[in-house]
Amino acid sequence: MAASNTYKIALIGTGDVGKTSLVIRHTTGLFRKEYNSEQEIVTVIPFNTNMGMQHTKIAELGDHSSTESYDGIIYMFDLTRSKTFDYIKIRVLNGPSKIPSVLVGNKTDMRDREVLWADVESFMVEQKVAIKYYDYSSKSNYNFEKPFLYLLKQLINPNLELIDFPALPPPELRYELQ
Repeated sequence: MAASNTYKIALIGTGDVGKTSLVIRHTTGLFRKEYNSEQEIVTVIPFNTNMGMQHTKIAELGDHSSTESYDGIIYMFDLTRSKTFDYIKIRVLNGPSKIPSVLVGNKTDMRDREVLWADVESFMVEQKVAIKYYDYSSKSNYNFEKPFLYLLKQLINPNLELIDFPALPPPELRYELQ
């Protein structure tokens, strides 16, 4: 089994796209509707894998922060607000091409999507961007582990698998039918 490693992951996105929720969900299993968005989060999330314990040190970066010193990047936008996707497209195009990256569209649990898969696909094809994309929900835990698992596979070994999940199972969600 491989030794324990720590990888620095940059988490990039505008305010209120769910960056802090992603970190809190992974570290505590909780989903908080309210939190201090001014608080900068830097935390380590452990992942128990078939290749030993792996840690991701997550840092939420500001608008002009450099990502060059990071091992991986998570670009996050809010599926219910197209301007957050517009911002992330610029960051992806101007980001480092040699660092493993993943694009995450958060809030799949919301009905009022402004950004559809076709929009994401069109951006990637038109701009010739080779980046992995995941729909995601911090609230429901949809694709909860996928962004981190993808980055760890890129950084360590494509055969890496999670042995267990770092946080609690998702809460029961109730949707109102209209």
